[in-house]
Amino acid sequence: MTRDGVVRLRVDGRMLLEQASGAAPWSVAPSLALRVGPRLELEGGYRMGALRDRDFAANGGSGAFATIGVRFTESLITGPASFWRDRIAGGR
Repeated sequence: MTRDGVVRLRVDGRMLLEQASGAAPWSVAPSLALRVGPRLELEGGYRMGALRDRDFAANGGSGAFATIGVRFTESLITGPASFWRDRIAGGR
């Protein structure tokens, strides 16, 4: 089992090549992520560039952002079989 760091520096970059116009709008978003516990992560940063991504934010443009992430991995959560086994055996 590996141990991940508590603080991480991340960079998300995107570029879209529009074939009709030849334009290539881009965006880049450096951020700092802080792991609060084994399942919770807080991230904040700044997005810049001409690419407008409506899936990223309400306005989809440049500016500061913050996110809250929840991690689900095999080592943190038991499998479905053990989940139901514990409940069925406990109910008897």
